[in-house]
Parts: sequence; structure tokens; C-alpha cells
Amino acid sequence: DKKRELDKKFTSDHPDMINVINTIDILKKKIVKSLNVYEVSLQKHIQDIKHEKKKLQKTLKTFPKKERKLIDYKREYEVYSKMYTYLLKLKVQKTVSFGAVKSNYKIVDKAFTDYSTKKPKPKLFIAVQFLIGIIMGISFIFLKELFRGSLINESSFELLGEIPHTKSKEVYTEVLNNPESNFSGAFRRIRNKFAQNFNKESEVIAVISENEEDGKTTVAINFASIFSLVAYRTILINLDLKKPMLHRYFTIDNRYGVSNYIKNECEIDDIIYPTLHDHLDMISAGSHSNNITDLLKSKKLNLLIEELKNRYDIIVLDTPSIQSSSDTLDILHLADEVLFVVKKDDYTYDKNDYLKKLIKTQKIKNLAIVLNNMKKSAMSNIYKSSFFNKTDNNKDDFSKLLKEEEYI
Repeated sequence: DKKRELDKKFTSDHPDMINVINTIDILKKKIVKSLNVYEVSLQKHIQDIKHEKKKLQKTLKTFPKKERKLIDYKREYEVYSKMYTYLLKLKVQKTVSFGAVKSNYKIVDKAFTDYSTKKPKPKLFIAVQFLIGIIMGISFIFLKELFRGSLINESSFELLGEIPHTKSKEVYTEVLNNPESNFSGAFRRIRNKFAQNFNKESEVIAVISENEEDGKTTVAINFASIFSLVAYRTILINLDLKKPMLHRYFTIDNRYGVSNYIKNECEIDDIIYPTLHDHLDMISAGSHSNNITDLLKSKKLNLLIEELKNRYDIIVLDTPSIQSSSDTLDILHLADEVLFVVKKDDYTYDKNDYLKKLIKTQKIKNLAIVLNNMKKSAMSNIYKSSFFNKTDNNKDDFSKLLKEEEYI
């Protein structure tokens, strides 16, 4: 109304007119803002109503199920109630009839049960089973040894020797520390049998095994040691470059060894270490390398063996086990003879077939078996001499060896 009155008197540029227009605009904005707030409030209220509606509808849908359950409960209640009433009446009837008729029977003696065992007699049964168990055990051991002896007799491999079980803590150097023991005697017999066919200026012997637990390193060290005791120039080479352990038994530095020589990091004289024992030297594995396979296939290794043949009578190669590394098979061509070390109880027909396959695939000429960890020699009657072909030239060498042995 005020704007209409001012329109009649003034133009739109008049200050009063401008104030009135601004006031109207402000009021419009407030009204619009209030309407927006009210609209948002209404929308929220509508959403709450819809949510409540859905909730009520969901609750409403459960009523038929609950009503059905209630009907089922009522039906079960009626059935159980009628059954209870019937049983209660039946109980009353039985009570009345039992009171009316009284039995004249009396129990003279109550029945008893004898729970003791009549047959078989427990003590006799246990004794018989115990004896059967002992007989079967002895029979099994006897047949096992019989068949193992038959297996080696039937095989085409030389049984070079049997190493007895020993409890010595220094078994690796037992031959050097205790040359008169039964353990050393077993290696002395192996040396004598081996020397019968020792007809070269230098022999390279590789000691191998299928598993790490067969005692390959023990045999390698003591085999080399037994030759050094009779003044054979002997050297022991550790070709297990992956897990070198040989140097620890002689407290020798492993900083320079086979791997360093092959990589041209040192000369041959730098890797030959004398031990505390006469006529026995050693070459350790050397520093660790990532390319072990390439090192063992290197021509430099062949040159090392050829040079050592000019210096030593016996060269013993301690190789990694075949199961842990296939590199062992790549260096067997360096050896003149191969000793396969296996635990006595592990020599089976499968092992025999495995050796036949190994000889065929690797073209091994001379392979002999050394049975390790023998608790009692049960196969001494199956030694043969098929490892080498005897010649007239080696008889004098063997006689000399026997004479030297008398002074050990």
C-alpha cells in the first residue's frame, strides 16, 4: 500500500521509493527462505512417515506367521493335555487294580551274573600272543637280512665294504684319531680290497650318495685318511659348493677353495691346505657362488684334477648328495671309481634299480657300494671281487701294502 501511494507521488528513482522497493525485496527473500525451510521439513516428515509405513507393513506381514504358530501351539497343547488326562486316568485304574489283586509269589534268591572270563584265559592268551610277536619279529629280521644279502649277491655291483655303527662324537676323523678301532678296521678292509686293483699312478675316487643322511662325508674323510696312514699322497676335495662342511672338521679356512680357483681368483697352490696329519691334504669348497652348476661344468675343474694327478696318489671327491643337487652327476666323469654310500636298511630293490639306471644314464664304468651304519655285520659272506679286473701288475703293490699295514 505504501508503494502504491509513493508511485503516485514520486518516480522509481526517488530515495523513498528505492527504500520501499529494497524492503519489499528483503521480505520476499525471507518469505522464500522460510518456505524452503518449511518444504525441507515437510519432506523429512514425509520420509519419516514412509519409513514408519514400511516398518508397519513389514510387521503386518509377520502376523499371519505368528498367528499360524500360535494355532500350532494351541493344537499341540490340546493334544498333550488330552494325553496327560488319559495317562492320569490310566494310572488311577492301574493303582486300583493292583490294590485289588495281590500276588502270592515270593523271590527266594535274586539272579546274579558272573562277569569273569571263561575262555580264552587272559594270561595264557597274552603269553601266547607275546611269543608269537617275538617269533614273527625275529623271522622278519632274518628274512630281511636274507633277502638283502640275496639282493646284493644277485646285483652286478661290488660290495666294497661295511661300515659299522659307532657312537663316537668325532666319527668324521675316527680313522685318524683311533686307527685301532673296529670302525677303522672296516676302512682298512675297504682299502685292502681297493688296493688289489690299484694299477694307476693316481686314482680319482668320487664318493656319492642319494640322500644327505647316508653318511657320505664321513666315508669320504675316513676313506682318504686310511690311505694317508700307509704313506699314500692323498688329497680330499670338497665339491659340495652349496653346503660346504668339510673344512670345519679340519679347522681349515674356507676363504679360498675350488670356486675361487675356477673363477681365476687364485692359483692352485693357494687352495691346497695341509692337515695336521702326514700325507693328507685338503681343498675346501671356497667362497659361496651363485652359479655353482657353471663352476662344476667348467673346464678349469678338469685341469685342476689333471694337475692333482701329477702330485697325489689318491684323490677323493666329496660330492653333494644326488637328491639335494643334480650337479653331482655332472662331475662323475672326473672319477676313475665311484663309491655309492647307502645305509644298510635303505638298500632295497628300488635302490638297486636306481643304481642300474644311474650307471646306464651316466655311463659309469666302476661303481662299488659301501653299506653304512651296520650295527652288526650280517653280510660278510657276500663280498665279491667284481669291482675291477685283477692283473698281475698289482699283486706286488698289494703285498707291499699289507707289509706297510703291519706297522699301523
